[in-house]
Amino acid sequence: MNFKFLYRFSIWAVFVTLFFAACKEEQELPMEKDKAVKILTDIHIAEAALKPLSGSDKDKAAALIYQQIRSIHEVDQATIDTLLSYLKRNPEEMERVYEEVMVEFEKLALEKE
Repeated sequence: MNFKFLYRFSIWAVFVTLFFAACKEEQELPMEKDKAVKILTDIHIAEAALKPLSGSDKDKAAALIYQQIRSIHEVDQATIDTLLSYLKRNPEEMERVYEEVMVEFEKLALEKE
């Protein structure tokens, strides 16, 4: 009887451990919040600048602008994709980050005046 108890307990313990390991989610941004805010701000400015363009002109300009964004912030496309994916899975964090992006837009608007 003691063997059956140990056997059942070990199966249960392994199951619970695997369950909690599988449920673990990312708890933090994949980069510093300030850096994420600056990257997202630049991406939105780039998208606004590209809006009036179309076709191959838009594609060429987008490739150049996004390469400049990656260069300025010293990140690769995979890092940006990871950031965007994380924000999609964590809407509360996305809201907090985008509140700061909006502050950056307000600062830029004040500088322009």
